[in-house]
Amino acid sequence: MGKKLGIKSVTIRSTGGEGARTGFIEKVKMKKNGKISALKKDGKKSSVHVGKQKIHFLLEYSEEILLHYRSLPGKVEISPDGFVRPADGIWEMKIVYEDGRVLRASYAIGWEGCGAPPLSRFIRRALKRDDLFLLDGEDVDLTGLTVHLFRTGGGRPAAFELLSIDFIRERVKLDVYDEQGRKITVSLQNGAIESLRKYPVYRLENPAVIDPDETYPEGSVLYYLTLEGASGGKADVASGRYDRAHLPRKWGNFMKALSVFLPISSYSMLLDKSLYGKRTEKREGDYTYCDVSYEEGGSLYCYLCDIDEVHPGDYVRVPVGPDYNEIAARVEDVYYGTKEDAPYPFHGLKHILGVYVKAPRDEEEGD
Repeated sequence: MGKKLGIKSVTIRSTGGEGARTGFIEKVKMKKNGKISALKKDGKKSSVHVGKQKIHFLLEYSEEILLHYRSLPGKVEISPDGFVRPADGIWEMKIVYEDGRVLRASYAIGWEGCGAPPLSRFIRRALKRDDLFLLDGEDVDLTGLTVHLFRTGGGRPAAFELLSIDFIRERVKLDVYDEQGRKITVSLQNGAIESLRKYPVYRLENPAVIDPDETYPEGSVLYYLTLEGASGGKADVASGRYDRAHLPRKWGNFMKALSVFLPISSYSMLLDKSLYGKRTEKREGDYTYCDVSYEEGGSLYCYLCDIDEVHPGDYVRVPVGPDYNEIAARVEDVYYGTKEDAPYPFHGLKHILGVYVKAPRDEEEGD
């Protein structure tokens, strides 16, 4: 492949992540002889030699990405002084061919396409460098994670569930222990497990941490989330009570996807959606969701709510149908989440129009 393409080298420069405005902060270079090297502006550098088959793949895939982005309208351009203007930063790729030709492409960081596994991930793994932004801007390349569930009471918390996901071996395993210590194990090795990586439950704005001095009620369920990166480092990135108010964002999405691989929800507390499915504590940037019913015992429909102090049992005015006809509905549940937490496509959700002071039927009788 590399010989056929005649590629001499591929160089990727990046401005880094969000807010980077002052020029390139890293450079990664791949050569036909199999050498991959990386240099950060802060002086950190490393290099590695990979096999002929792997370097041919990386060179070929780099060319595919470069040609893809050169064909896009509105591509990001780099100013003559070497600085970039987009607030989110950009990457630039340069391919040098053996016949002297040079091709370049640049685009906003975070957009890495062609429908194949990200080039950035392959490079990070080869160099064992989590700190490289490359094309996607991800500064942690997740290679595995574990989640321990502990139950308090009778001394030290006792582990009773353990989830482990290995993205390198494409394997997921869940151990569940009953009160007698007997273990149920469910495991699966499947390439589709890679899809779980897209749920960034390990990226926390304010990681919750269990306070060792806090006394938890007997029987409380605590969790520890640990991740492993490409460099092999491990760290407890989150811990706390296993409930809606203390879990990372998008946890429900992550568990819903995991349940496809491990269909044992009735045995596992980790997969029990009643514990994490809907958050009752609002966080900064959250939207308010309301499940309403149009009639007693009827189906539930989700609406966005921009009105403060809406509670289950309230009656509200909501639009229905393509003509947005206004009807009365009863609020059955109120919860919070991001756009990704919406039970239906977010752009299709309608908004609650107002709240009745008293039930609509009582208002009519009062008239």
